Amino acid sequence: MKIIVCKLKNIIFIYCVLFVGAFFLFRYILNSMDLDYRYRIYYISAIVFIIGVILGTAQMIKKIKKKPIKIMCAILFAASLITIAPFAYLGFGFAIRVEHVVVKEDYKLVAQVDGFNHTFVYYYDYINPFIQGKRMRLEEYYGTGGFDPIKNQYGFTYNVERYTWYDDNGNRIEE
Repeated sequence: MKIIVCKLKNIIFIYCVLFVGAFFLFRYILNSMDLDYRYRIYYISAIVFIIGVILGTAQMIKKIKKKPIKIMCAILFAASLITIAPFAYLGFGFAIRVEHVVVKEDYKLVAQVDGFNHTFVYYYDYINPFIQGKRMRLEEYYGTGGFDPIKNQYGFTYNVERYTWYDDNGNRIEE
């Protein structure tokens, strides 16, 4: 048993698999209770997973005994990182939703701003700093442009073009 534990503690990939398994197990449990992770948890988990895969691959390459194979694997690994990194960076850039905790109509909500091409703000129930409600409560549409109407760092006046409220079942209440 000690030999197995000693070998497992030196394999980063095992920790990566356990981390991903725990992440999806907790996500399944949260979804069954109509809850979801906040976006920051998804981002942090993705970054931890990517770092784990990079370190695990480097650890595996380090363990290769034959020098020519080790050098070839290291070159392929570095080339794949250089090739994939810009696409991953762009993917994270386009996928990011800025989050704010706001009080609207006497409810504490999580506001997610999606301001890539058209600016939408999606509101979900606030549970705690890590978890939010799964059902959308309100959607605001601000029109074209990529900006954050909640942070409003430049002091502009942003007009909401359309409100859409949702009930507990996810059906539209009013527009």
